[in-house]
Amino acid sequence: MSGRAPTTAAIRATRHHSAAELEARARARELRVEEHKRHEAESRERKQREEQEKQAEQQSQQLAECTNGTYVNAAGNTVCKPVESSTQPAGATAECEDGTYSFSESRSGTCSHHGGVKRWLTE
Repeated sequence: MSGRAPTTAAIRATRHHSAAELEARARARELRVEEHKRHEAESRERKQREEQEKQAEQQSQQLAECTNGTYVNAAGNTVCKPVESSTQPAGATAECEDGTYSFSESRSGTCSHHGGVKRWLTE
């Protein structure tokens, strides 16, 4: 040993990609991005469809519980007709002066054929 530290040499080899390789990589990246976007769109559509089905199911369950029939309101939604009940029914929005409960979705015209609104059940 001569007192010097041993040296090591590192050789770095760089390989450049051909134009065809670069194009193939770019195309593969584009395909991955397109696949990701398609997957996200399908996921959004599936969630929207599930939400619509859930709302339709809830509405059909509510309408099945309409003991006094239904009517179509000004907004085009089908709602239960007012019912007579000794207790407040689920989903009722107002108690009418004649003792019936309304399921109206808007305040305008609620309990109009039942003596008017005695009290609002939702705020």
